[in-house]
Amino acid sequence: MVRDDVPILTAGRLDEAAFAALPVEVRLAHGTRSPTIFQDIATRLAALRGDRPDAVDGAGHELYRHPLAAAAYIRGHSG
Repeated sequence: MVRDDVPILTAGRLDEAAFAALPVEVRLAHGTRSPTIFQDIATRLAALRGDRPDAVDGAGHELYRHPLAAAAYIRGHSG
């Protein structure tokens, strides 16, 4: 999930090439009730990896405020 409430995490700029080339799985998601700007950010970041973000049904920008939606998402995506 894209977070904007930790200044140290949002103060720098993303190295898009390095992000795109990460040798690990990166999952991006946004809530279906997230403001458009956060959905757009998740979509842009996922596109750098040739992917699309997951949409967490019923969740807003702050997933931790939607524990049932978070639990349903985790259950649906766990191995």
